[in-house]
Amino acid sequence: MSALEGRFKTLAAKRRELRALLRDIDAELKDIVPQLRHETDLTQEQIARAAGLAVPTVRAWTFGA
Repeated sequence: MSALEGRFKTLAAKRRELRALLRDIDAELKDIVPQLRHETDLTQEQIARAAGLAVPTVRAWTFGA
């Protein structure tokens, strides 16, 4: 295996790990967002901006879609 192939495989593995981590984070955020909306004065837009999410995603999570 060439150095370039090795580097490619390393980066591909890191990317898969990162995607798995982001899925885990999204699952936790999905659980927290409705409660956050209910217990704070934060708007869906503010939550989306702070979490780096799209407003429709926050809206769906807030209303249990």
